[in-house]
Amino acid sequence: MRYSLRTRLLASFFVAIAIPLAVLGLYVVPAIERATLDHLLTNLTLTARLAAAEVAAAPEGVPREGQIDRWAHVLGVRIAVAVQGATVTVSRDLPAGITQEPGVATALRGSVAQGQVVDATGQRWLYAAVPVERNGAVAGTVDLLLPLRSVEALFARVRWELAAAFGIAAALAAGLVLYLTHALFSPVAALKAAAERVGAGDLEQRLPETPDELGDLARILNTMARSLNERETRRRDFLANVSHELRTPVTNMQFTAHALMAGAADDPEQRGRMLEIIARESDRLARLVQQLLDLWSLQTGHLRLSRQRVDVSSLLADAAARFAARARTANVRLDIQTPPAAPPVEGDPDRLAEVLDNLIDNALRSTPAGGAVMLNAHAVGGAAALEVADTGRGIPDADLPFVFDRFYRGGTARDRASGGSGLGLSIVKAIVEAHGGGITVHSDVPGGTRFVIRLPSRSASADTAPIVSST
Repeated sequence: MRYSLRTRLLASFFVAIAIPLAVLGLYVVPAIERATLDHLLTNLTLTARLAAAEVAAAPEGVPREGQIDRWAHVLGVRIAVAVQGATVTVSRDLPAGITQEPGVATALRGSVAQGQVVDATGQRWLYAAVPVERNGAVAGTVDLLLPLRSVEALFARVRWELAAAFGIAAALAAGLVLYLTHALFSPVAALKAAAERVGAGDLEQRLPETPDELGDLARILNTMARSLNERETRRRDFLANVSHELRTPVTNMQFTAHALMAGAADDPEQRGRMLEIIARESDRLARLVQQLLDLWSLQTGHLRLSRQRVDVSSLLADAAARFAARARTANVRLDIQTPPAAPPVEGDPDRLAEVLDNLIDNALRSTPAGGAVMLNAHAVGGAAALEVADTGRGIPDADLPFVFDRFYRGGTARDRASGGSGLGLSIVKAIVEAHGGGITVHSDVPGGTRFVIRLPSRSASADTAPIVSST
């Protein structure tokens, strides 16, 4: 059978309360009763000794009956005095069912006898019998019997009062336990309900945050809900953007194909233009799909980067060579500034080349004729810094925080007319971070844009394991 945490905690509290009460009732109270009876028996024996001393000093041998009655009345006991050669004098008759004075035989032998006897009615008595000594010899005995009726009545009342006190204490403790468990588990139940709602998809759910451990848990759940909500929002936006990006080239190809089937193919000039459209849009679609696959591989850690020593000067020179013809056609100057002391880096040369290609491509798109694109490399602390700067239109300040977001096209630098998919800088950022580096952007409108990539130098990372991308 499965019990809830609340039930187990309640049971633990009740057991923790019940055990001390049971110990008190089963052991402490009987121990008090035993100690009380031992104390009474000791006092009764001492009283019997004093009475025996009085009897031994009596000139008549045995105190008169009236004297013994007064002793018995004052002490609240039954007294029997026996002296050899004299009649036994008692304060009252023996209890019912007791036929002879208890302990007398032992006292006559010179020893003290004490203990308990029970009469015919079930009443308990304490007795103490001590010898009466005269001239060094036992001359008789003094026997005292103390009825325990009043003591037992007192014990019974104490037991009832303790039981009542235990019951009240147990009730108060149970009430306190119920209150504490309610106070403890009400927030827990709320946390559970909130977690279930979050699990069911209600990512807007928030819990009150209190200054205690439950408040810490609430903060964790709220943070988790916000994170899940942000991820879900990004996922929806990503799917919407992907759908939109894919729809445009697919729609263009469908429209062009239907036009060809409707008769446009009969005109060689129209057929050629439409086939060019289909080829261009299919290339665009292929690039978009490949970019999506690359971005997914980088951000999920499924893409393994081939680490090797990469010379920064050669990396920039090769990138400049790939864009030299395009720069001349656009009348944009392409400059390289790589000092001889530029440190090598450890990384995947193909992926680093892809980073530079994306940045140079964007720079050329946003730089008008007569402008310039500058490539630079230098050492910064324990890292190598690669810069791609242009004298183009720049990026507005409002767009700068979002330039690395997927599908983001802000301002005029990265609009749809430029042909970009909005994934290039997201891929750049993912590749750089997969290498353990970082990328920043600075821009003025107008004035140009400068991207700065920092990568660990080879000396700082030579002993590390092969890079596996992760985010």
